[in-house]
Amino acid sequence: MFSTDPFTKQQQVAAWNAQFSGKPAASMSGATPTDPNPVAQAQPASQASSTPTTAPEPASLDIYRSTGAGTDAAGANRAGGQIVAATGANGEASFSNAPGDQGSAQNLGDIINKPAPPAANPNASLASLGSAANLGDGIGTFSQAQPGDAALAMGRFQKAHDLRESYKNEDRRDQALGAQWSADHTNIVHDSSKPLTTGQKQSDAGLDQTRERAANRVVAAQGLVDSGIKDRAGEQQLRQSGRLEDALNAATAPDATPEQQQRLRTLVDPTGTAGLDRQLKVASIDEKNASTAAKLRNTNKAGNLPVGLQKLEDGDIDAVSNVQSINTQMGNILGQLDNGSLVLGPVENRTNELRNASGRSNPQSANYASFKSTLEKIRNDSLRLNKGPQTEGDANRAWNELLSNINDPKVVKQRLGEIQVMNNKAAQVRLGMINSRRKNQGIGPLNVDDIIGAPPQPSQAAQAAQSAQPQQTGTASSTPALQAAQGSAVQPAAIPQIQNDDDFNKLPSGAQFIDPNGNHRRKP
Repeated sequence: MFSTDPFTKQQQVAAWNAQFSGKPAASMSGATPTDPNPVAQAQPASQASSTPTTAPEPASLDIYRSTGAGTDAAGANRAGGQIVAATGANGEASFSNAPGDQGSAQNLGDIINKPAPPAANPNASLASLGSAANLGDGIGTFSQAQPGDAALAMGRFQKAHDLRESYKNEDRRDQALGAQWSADHTNIVHDSSKPLTTGQKQSDAGLDQTRERAANRVVAAQGLVDSGIKDRAGEQQLRQSGRLEDALNAATAPDATPEQQQRLRTLVDPTGTAGLDRQLKVASIDEKNASTAAKLRNTNKAGNLPVGLQKLEDGDIDAVSNVQSINTQMGNILGQLDNGSLVLGPVENRTNELRNASGRSNPQSANYASFKSTLEKIRNDSLRLNKGPQTEGDANRAWNELLSNINDPKVVKQRLGEIQVMNNKAAQVRLGMINSRRKNQGIGPLNVDDIIGAPPQPSQAAQAAQSAQPQQTGTASSTPALQAAQGSAVQPAAIPQIQNDDDFNKLPSGAQFIDPNGNHRRKP
């Protein structure tokens, strides 16, 4: 294969010698004539690896050099002898197997056995690794093809073929339009004073048929043009979808780099609007939890705890204050699974991911994206709540099983119910520890119901998971909030969900509600 780069004669010699000898070409700036015998410049491999040397000067290609083609593995010539090559004065390649040329050739290495260099960027598309310099017209310097040259050539040839076909279709349409215009503007006027003869009638019928055929050819030609446009649009969408899928696979791989993840975010959300909305939602939830925790810390304190115990209590209060928010969001997920607005499955999940990645989301794929982001948020809050030697391991296992089985809606429902039960028990233990510390310090107990109110009615999944576990007695606390959270006989009314300002205005001051975005709030 030959390149079309506008090399000078000396540059052509250097490039050819570098590829056939396996040695780097010397810089062309200030190059000097060199000894045509490269053997005198060679040195043992051990010396080359240990002693730094400058790049050798290129050998002249005015005489024939060995290519290695036509020899066996031992280096012996096959029938006809090996092929030798040189460049003439006009820069054209010249090959020969004449005995005289073979005798004058000097062996510079076998290019056939020369390994190709590693790709600079293995993650790049194959065609992007190729170079148009290696797709020459056959006149110029010798060149060894690089990875991606064939893919680049095939892509360009296919594009040229498609363009030629589109031009042909447009020519057919133009010809058909011309024939139709000619047929429509051709009329035969007969003598009205005489009756039409059989030949005249046949002529008129033939003219009508010609017009009809011309119209049909126009329709067919236009159909070919439209089909080509649709095919090119479909191929473009397919290429875009392929790039997005490659970016998605790279960004979600276990060894994904930050650059690959950022590339996916840029492709999916070029303006950053979706990412900003997610950040605002998370910030709103964190602000609400922090506000609730602050109220808990400043309520029902009949005295002051020591600094160390106060830090422990603040940590427990922060964890307990998230229970309602976690369970409310879990209840929303279970509600979506029950009413069909969220459908999970191997095919459905993959389809939703591709829809969101390609910017063609629908309500189903949007719910799936919200489902995954919500799981990640409440997972961190749940693990923080269940932190401890006995509960942390169970919570981790439950969450790992849930996240590894999001293709099965039954498993998701069951695991969410179990996690709700674990969260409620962990909150009960934390409140028991809070009041135990307060009692030991002579401080009044903390009434969590006055701050976070009664939690929403437990889901059917949580009730089923709770009924499947043995009942325990002698609990540390039995506040109505925790009894309701565990599905006991005390069942408070569910927290209302508002849809507009009228619903909000109907609520009394201090009432809890779920806003249209699914956030748990309290009216001032």
